[in-house]
Amino acid sequence: MANVVKSEKQLLEELDAMEESIKLLDLLDEKYKALKSKLKASMVKVAKENNLEQIKWITPNGTSVTCSVGHCAEIEKKPTKKFNEEKLKKEYPHIYEECCEDIQESVIVKNATSDTLRVTFSKENN
Repeated sequence: MANVVKSEKQLLEELDAMEESIKLLDLLDEKYKALKSKLKASMVKVAKENNLEQIKWITPNGTSVTCSVGHCAEIEKKPTKKFNEEKLKKEYPHIYEECCEDIQESVIVKNATSDTLRVTFSKENN
């Protein structure tokens, strides 16, 4: 790297420094997500213990944290079919639908929601 002009060397050093900053931001993001996950679990527990669909906490600095608790969905059961190759070969080589048999019920979930957590920082902190 002896042939590198000083300005190019400075650019490379700056790039290296930025890469290190990005690594630190990624680490910070992982910690933030883990903390947010723990907070969500705690809020869901409190909401369920108190039979609430939504719970909202506000920190002293104005950050609002809202947790909506999901609910169980209506479940519709629908039969599925399995291809019966033996019957097809033996009795109805030209008709597929007749060679299917119900083997299990599939589950179709309607109107399900999951637990959510929304963090809104106060405008004063920005």
